[in-house]
Amino acid sequence: MKTIVVPGEKLSSETRFNTYKDNGETFSLVCGVFSENDKGGKIVPIKEKYIPKIDDQIIGVVSEPKYGGAVIDINSPYSAFLPTKREYKHYEIISASVMEVDETNNPKLGYEKLLTGGEVISVAPEKIPRIIGKNNSMIDAIRNGTGCMIMVGRNGRIFIANGDIEKAKQTIKRVEKEAHKSGLTDEITKFLGEKQ
Repeated sequence: MKTIVVPGEKLSSETRFNTYKDNGETFSLVCGVFSENDKGGKIVPIKEKYIPKIDDQIIGVVSEPKYGGAVIDINSPYSAFLPTKREYKHYEIISASVMEVDETNNPKLGYEKLLTGGEVISVAPEKIPRIIGKNNSMIDAIRNGTGCMIMVGRNGRIFIANGDIEKAKQTIKRVEKEAHKSGLTDEITKFLGEKQ
């Protein structure tokens, strides 16, 4: 069973992340969805900021071209730097990998690719695993149902090109909103089939 919890709310089972202990009891640190099974409980925060991790694929926007690189907005409190010989312009969109993260969480990017001819939408970063789905099941269903090329960034940005972009955006926003529901992949596949 899933329930919404708020910071300071006492939890009925042992939960390791997004919690704190007081007098031997466990309390939620965040506003999130709490679920439990025979192995304990889990809290998925309803809204969190993107914290860069090595090997993350991200979608970024050039915020400041510089000599020898560019500062990239990665939808995070932290600034990313892309060292490159290519001269980027303000507001160009790229995909890239997080290569390094320093002690203050500022990442260095690499393996960038310029993205053109599409649109970028933003979703809550914590909903990205649900939008991708197990073994890419959800994102593949959306790609197949819309004919779009879709690149998903771990930082909560999604680049969509070709195909029915409006249908893809509508579907992704629905998955973001209904991420807590079980059987959602089947629902989305059926929804996209009806929209053909």
